[in-house]
Amino acid sequence: MNLTLLSAKYAHYCGTGIGGVLIGLAFWYQSLWWCALLGMVLVVWTIHTTSSTRRAVMFALIAGWIKQGMSVWWLLNAYPADWLGGAPRTHQLGLILFCYIGTTLTTGAGYGVFAYLLKKGASVHRALFPLYVGICLLIGELAGAFFFSLYTYGPHVSLTTYFGYGMSGYALADHSLLRYGALIGGSFALTVIVGTIAGSIVLLITSRQQKKYLLTALLLGGIILTGYIPFSAHYPPQNEIVAAIGTRYHSKIYNSPIEAAAAKTVLEESVKEALAAGARVVVLPEASQLAGNTSSETILKLLQEFPHVPNAVVVDSYDTNVATTTSYARGYIYDIDANTTYTTDKRFIVPVGEFMPYFHGSVVHALGGDAFFEAMSLREGDREIPSTAPSYVPSILFCFESDSSQIARIKSDRNLIVHVVSHSWFHTPTTLWNQERQALIVQSLYTHRPIIQAGNMAPSALYLPNGTIEYGTIVGEDAFHATIIFSL
Repeated sequence: MNLTLLSAKYAHYCGTGIGGVLIGLAFWYQSLWWCALLGMVLVVWTIHTTSSTRRAVMFALIAGWIKQGMSVWWLLNAYPADWLGGAPRTHQLGLILFCYIGTTLTTGAGYGVFAYLLKKGASVHRALFPLYVGICLLIGELAGAFFFSLYTYGPHVSLTTYFGYGMSGYALADHSLLRYGALIGGSFALTVIVGTIAGSIVLLITSRQQKKYLLTALLLGGIILTGYIPFSAHYPPQNEIVAAIGTRYHSKIYNSPIEAAAAKTVLEESVKEALAAGARVVVLPEASQLAGNTSSETILKLLQEFPHVPNAVVVDSYDTNVATTTSYARGYIYDIDANTTYTTDKRFIVPVGEFMPYFHGSVVHALGGDAFFEAMSLREGDREIPSTAPSYVPSILFCFESDSSQIARIKSDRNLIVHVVSHSWFHTPTTLWNQERQALIVQSLYTHRPIIQAGNMAPSALYLPNGTIEYGTIVGEDAFHATIIFSL
């Protein structure tokens, strides 16, 4: 009996560890999306077959921390963080590790909630068990996002569940059929689907049918294999040209006036290239600051001199001071022919990058590092493009907002969504790029809107509401930029 219990204990540890790793791998590599399904089966089986609720929660926490640690691995790509100015690299590494561990522990803790709810619903009817697993998984992952919000709570931000990194449903963005579940409820619906599939497999495995393993293999194999069917929904052409300006500028604590002027010239020339190619919408990466130190009126006058199609707009963004101590990450949409500028604010600002959370700030203050973070004082905004704006004016999805189906839904009131991003803090974060790609596929399906991404030190692409991605045609390029044209 003791040997049996010992074997079961090690089986549960293996199910926990391997399950967490497999789910994490689904966020790292596009070709391994199916690992999320296998990993979730192992995690749900471990929870379901563990007799003690306390032990089930412990096993689930281990799986959640492993999965989440792999999901946010890109945080470690921020080293070296020389954009902090004079902070020694040893201090930079310490801060990054502190943020990485805290993010992993808080978001991964949501799996403890998942396990607790699953065990408390042990009496649910077998026919409802798979769906119950899916709902519990969604609640658990949203709980993890809320725990992260508590951990990063600070001045002028709200408690939210916006942080979607590691949400298991995003793995289904690469399943050519199941991803259309996002049409119903974005990442939330896909997460329920992942949990429901895992619950169905576990129900088969733990049944008394003699053919249970064959049926399990057929069900799981069929689900995975259908992901390779080259299927995509029809998306009618809009007969419009849009452009993304991809740039290659590294983060620096200070740019000399000469460097700033050179960068502004590159941006102006790239916008001119895009407009000359017939683009109706031209999108610059996050914080490009085309306006430099000038006004919107000055930029509009410049743009009006460039040849362009009727109703062309240019999308820019930069940190904007509206009072002595009040700043927003603000998007600017220049409607050239109407001689009008529309503005919208970033809702999800980045902790320990754009603002300092209370907890992190107390640690930094105790270590005497306040001077390195004085500029991180942005506020969460809620300004959106007014409903009276012309239909050709797009909405803006900023940076990490791409992983929030909640924010994407808010932005879906316009015909086109533009995603502006800069990954210059993270050097070459391949795991972040893959997750961002997964998220934008989901958000485009969910909102029924095309999304064009313009990135600094990050990919630029067009995501269509049928689940496909276009990478466009380069019409101008040098060492610092690429002007890319897309056909909607």
